Amino acid sequence: MNSEFGRGYATCLLQFVFHEPRLTESIEKRLTSSEDMDVTLWANGASDHLYGLITGPRVAMADREAALKMAAEALECGHGYTGRKWTFNEAVAWVNTARNLLWVAGDPKTLEEAMEIDRKLGLKPDEGGVSCSTPIPPFRSMK
Repeated sequence: MNSEFGRGYATCLLQFVFHEPRLTESIEKRLTSSEDMDVTLWANGASDHLYGLITGPRVAMADREAALKMAAEALECGHGYTGRKWTFNEAVAWVNTARNLLWVAGDPKTLEEAMEIDRKLGLKPDEGGVSCSTPIPPFRSMK
């Protein structure tokens, strides 16, 4: 089964982390009229990669729980339309959680390395049709 934005553990976490440059840009230079709007806009794109997050039984229980909690919060922010106000600190915490989980899993630097980790975990990773194989450049650097 293919996933539009990827499937796996390290595969999904790394693609989520690759959206960090846009979050950093939002922190440095407000892109919209509010912090909440900047965070929600960022999470709308970044969290898409977390829909296909699979932890699998070879991932430690504490890491599985942390990954699923982080994914649920980021997805709620980006796609929940709950009216809750989100902060940069929350978004930074999600990215830091994903980075820490990736480090524990083998510290992949490329999508190929992440997919190899997933295969070793007994998963069937999929980079997705809309994959982020490198860090997403900030808006200001796009021409």
